[in-house]
Amino acid sequence: MTPITMRILGAGLLTSVLATAPPVLAVPLECAPAGASCERAAVGFTPAYPAGGQYDAFIGPVQGTFIPDADADGSYADERCATNREAQMAEARSVIGTLVALGTVCEALPAGPDVACAVPPLVPAPGPQEFCSAALIAPAVALEVNAIFITSCELQDGFVNGAESEATYENTKLLLARDLEERLKRCDRLIGLFLPRSVGGRLEEVRDLVALRIRQYEEADALDPEDFSRELANAHKRFDAAQQWWEDGNHKEAYRSYCEAYRELRGIRL
Repeated sequence: MTPITMRILGAGLLTSVLATAPPVLAVPLECAPAGASCERAAVGFTPAYPAGGQYDAFIGPVQGTFIPDADADGSYADERCATNREAQMAEARSVIGTLVALGTVCEALPAGPDVACAVPPLVPAPGPQEFCSAALIAPAVALEVNAIFITSCELQDGFVNGAESEATYENTKLLLARDLEERLKRCDRLIGLFLPRSVGGRLEEVRDLVALRIRQYEEADALDPEDFSRELANAHKRFDAAQQWWEDGNHKEAYRSYCEAYRELRGIRL
């Protein structure tokens, strides 16, 4: 048996080997190296991990075997495929390419006689092409199953990566907003804060953040008008003044008025 044949047959058995392999042991977060983050509180923007009946049906066959519950929380939706399993499947994928190449070689071999059109009729006798193709059927079927596992892992990894990237993006915005609010509370006179975005500044961010906080206070005020009515009236007055300063081209005074509007909401007097 040639090395190539052994490789094909060995890859063909990969499905059965992986299917019967014991699940990857989960490693609780408490076992993580010292200094690693073990924060589990639902703070900030949490990732929207995949969910749904169709997702469960598609990913179910690879859960536990290919996808470990690494944080031991009982959920696989936030997990990626085990790297060792992915390496095994990558090997299977390379064998698929070998099979495709060998299939081309089979087609180049002489085929058996066309017994249907032969005169006089001939006894069916497969030729080299048929023998070659038949030898590839079993490993090809096995590798097709592996291809499904490969797709499942890629889909799962993509879902998790996408959810966590979105959460990172949203949490970065939260951190930037928090930093900006601290600066508004102090009314920091940083040049970047009172210049518009067209020249590299953040004045639009200042305006939009203050406008958002005003809307939020208005929603709270609708629940209890006695709480925020005075602060809201003053904040609106200063925000409108900021808008007028901006329209007049005085960005520095516009920023100052936005600061005052924000500080009115916080009950901080200048």
